Amino acid sequence: MSDWNYNMEEAPRSVEYTVKKQVGKTVKDVKKFEGRKIIATDGDIVTVSWYLPKEDRWAMFATKQTPTAWQPWPDAPSK
Repeated sequence: MSDWNYNMEEAPRSVEYTVKKQVGKTVKDVKKFEGRKIIATDGDIVTVSWYLPKEDRWAMFATKQTPTAWQPWPDAPSK
């Protein structure tokens, strides 16, 4: 595991994107959301988190509460 990064601006943000979906005879644009997980802390708790753009906050933290540091979410080990 890497060291804590205290610059939250460098933390990976979640991504919203649009895909085409067939609904009956109509093709519609559907918005999708992909949360980019990080390990986050506010100094007291350590938790998994991801950015919620519609709420302008990090998951597991209140609206006015921002994590103070983060680490990358680890990739699964390869075989």
